Amino acid sequence: MSDYIAEKHFYLCKAFPKYKSEMIDLMRAFDSFYQKPVQNMMDLHDYIIEFAVFSNEPIDINARALLKKRVQDLIDQGRLLSPGVLERKYNLKNVEFLLQEYGSTLRLDTALGTKTYLTRDKEADFLCWLHNVADHVKSLDFYTRGLLQHSQSRRFCTAIRNMTATPVVKKPKERKITEKSDVWAIPDDQMHIVATKLALRKRRIKDPNELLNDLVVATVRKNMAKQQ
Repeated sequence: MSDYIAEKHFYLCKAFPKYKSEMIDLMRAFDSFYQKPVQNMMDLHDYIIEFAVFSNEPIDINARALLKKRVQDLIDQGRLLSPGVLERKYNLKNVEFLLQEYGSTLRLDTALGTKTYLTRDKEADFLCWLHNVADHVKSLDFYTRGLLQHSQSRRFCTAIRNMTATPVVKKPKERKITEKSDVWAIPDDQMHIVATKLALRKRRIKDPNELLNDLVVATVRKNMAKQQ
């Protein structure tokens, strides 16, 4: 079925039932923006998701089971970011509120309430919007900022107070290297250092890399023996 024209209209009406009477006009307007081909059911699901983000309208996720599966696939692939992911990544609070204020998000109406996600391609724009909000709040004088504590803007202040400009990267734990450590557990940047220290204790070995090679061979043999 070329371009899935009939299916696009049918499933848009199911996903956004309150716009059923005007869906033809809304679909035509969105098609002028959405330039990707719709040639199979996965493309159709992506089309519906993009329509929801573009129009800032929630999808009735129970309208189609396969659509729910596609949403989960996009979450697993990191192409849809949940509030929890954004909170941890940028040290934010109350991201659900921020996403609602931002607007260009995917909202899903489920039996448990509305779930909100940010599409990966909107991440940079969302951060830019957040920084503009933060700069505006910082530019206010002390008196005006005090008044904000009694309005909705207080939630902005709390949410972005410790926001980072770049993703929060947890420092990996340093592993203690011993002579008994499995060679595969030793990071590459420490391999030569370890081999050199061990070589100094075995004066017959002039080249540390020779000892390193012996360690690798010994480890392979040990692992093969365990498997037999």
